[in-house]
Amino acid sequence: MGIALGCLALSHRAYRRQVAAVIVVVVVLLVIPIVLRGSYIINKYSWENVGRMVSANGYALLFFLSLALQVKWMKKLVVGLLVVFLYLFVVVGTQESNAAAIKTIYDLSFINRIVSRIESVAEDLHQKKYALVVAGHYPDFPRSRYVKSSNRSNQPHVRTFAFEVYRQPEILNYFFGRNVLIRPTPAQLARRLSLQSRDDARGRQKSQFTVYPG
Repeated sequence: MGIALGCLALSHRAYRRQVAAVIVVVVVLLVIPIVLRGSYIINKYSWENVGRMVSANGYALLFFLSLALQVKWMKKLVVGLLVVFLYLFVVVGTQESNAAAIKTIYDLSFINRIVSRIESVAEDLHQKKYALVVAGHYPDFPRSRYVKSSNRSNQPHVRTFAFEVYRQPEILNYFFGRNVLIRPTPAQLARRLSLQSRDDARGRQKSQFTVYPG
């Protein structure tokens, strides 16, 4: 609604000047949706509804609201919208900040627990390298407990799990303080996955990690 009011105010101001101004405004308004989707047009693999990808929408909203605020008969309506937006932004922002802080503690505690466990089973860890295989899925952070307001169109990156599959050895090496874990060979990976399939068949569905001498 705020963008619609801004477009209306911009078109009204252009109409009062000359036809050329109206044409320029119409062209600009038609280009804006394309520009806002620019990151997805350039890279089709860009994540949808992620904060840094859709932050331009916030600037566009502010720009159009500022235009509508300059029109006398729209002023009260726009001020009301700004108050509502401010309230919603504060509520969502507070919830997201609290969730991000708690999730950071959750992720760090989770990774530290894995590090301490590896150190207990591989006593010579700092003398030679080990291949790391993680089978199964670790429990997700219960974000819904802390973020009650829906925020589907502008999701923060903190929603993703820090201990992702594609960077597990690197993250653990950071906590060890040296490169002691490496990626597994195909044979080591196949061996661990076969054991995991057997455990799943027996109803032992849980996350496990295995270290093999490199």
